[in-house]
Amino acid sequence: MSNNFITVIGSANVDLIMKVPQLPAHGETVLGGEFTKVYGGKGANTAVAAARAGGLVSFVACLGADHDGLAMKKNYEEDGIDASLIQLVDGESCGTALIMFDATAENFIGVASGANGLLTPEMVRRCTEQIARSDYVLLQMEIPIESIEEVLNIATDCSTTVILNYAPVGQAELEVTEKIAGLIVNEVEASE
Repeated sequence: MSNNFITVIGSANVDLIMKVPQLPAHGETVLGGEFTKVYGGKGANTAVAAARAGGLVSFVACLGADHDGLAMKKNYEEDGIDASLIQLVDGESCGTALIMFDATAENFIGVASGANGLLTPEMVRRCTEQIARSDYVLLQMEIPIESIEEVLNIATDCSTTVILNYAPVGQAELEVTEKIAGLIVNEVEASE
């Protein structure tokens, strides 16, 4: 990735991950799990991957103004990501994902949006200059649909290329139009 200027607008989560021998049935308790806590979220993972691949990355997100939010922002900066457009929100937790998977990598994932749900269209509009000078804007579906639509409108007006990871599908309807240059889907999204 040769010095492309990339703006990622999206989610950041605290991932609470448990590997279990088998996924539990409804009402069942499964023992013998291994637990880890990491920082993730589709937006944050995209920003980190793009920066590590050599992109010049700016990340627009909302985080809780708590220990995890401060640590996440510091980690992005250490990865060379411009985190100046990240909003720290008092009194709100960071997005949190509970992830359980088994030995075959089948999984259950539940997400509490937390601060991710506070990334408003108004915040997006304040990033218009950032979007305009970007080669690419990368989006996903873990922020409010109204904010995604605002990004698409601004990027179209600025002739900035948008790539959308259409996950998680079913959270909100978004029409796929020519405003989206690239669409990323997994097996579940592709079948919808």
